Amino acid sequence: MKKPLIAFVLAVFTGSTCLASSGITSVFDIGIGARAQALGGAYSAAENDSAAVFYNPAAMQTLDRFEVQAAFMPLFLDTIYNYLTLAYPTPDFGTFGFSLGVITTSGISVRDYTGQETGVTSQLMIEALAGWAINLPFENLYAGFNIKVDTQGMEAFSDTGFGS
Repeated sequence: MKKPLIAFVLAVFTGSTCLASSGITSVFDIGIGARAQALGGAYSAAENDSAAVFYNPAAMQTLDRFEVQAAFMPLFLDTIYNYLTLAYPTPDFGTFGFSLGVITTSGISVRDYTGQETGVTSQLMIEALAGWAINLPFENLYAGFNIKVDTQGMEAFSDTGFGS
């Protein structure tokens, strides 16, 4: 009886460990836009919102007016999340969108190899997106794309990545 139980426990823990994200998800998966955050990120098919530049750039084409959203959110342990998103529909050239998200954490203790505190530092993470959407020749069919730049820095270390 013990061998099947041990095998089952090992299989469950091994499988769950392999399927875990292990920190590979972006901290910006918090999302952008109050409506999108209220829906828990289940937002890719939503329309008429400037936050579409983050979730589904083609949906920006459903906007009928210029829109701006901004937020300041204190999170936990001296961490603050801010974002600004805007979308501007034009009559002839599609809809242009921009989004900027910033997460800062201050008061991070720096310690040496013996565990003694040697100072305090902070971390800064920035994600910028630019997007564009157009109508396709079929009714209610849109196309869109975005370009994303992520950067983060802590003390003398920093890194930047690009994506779409």
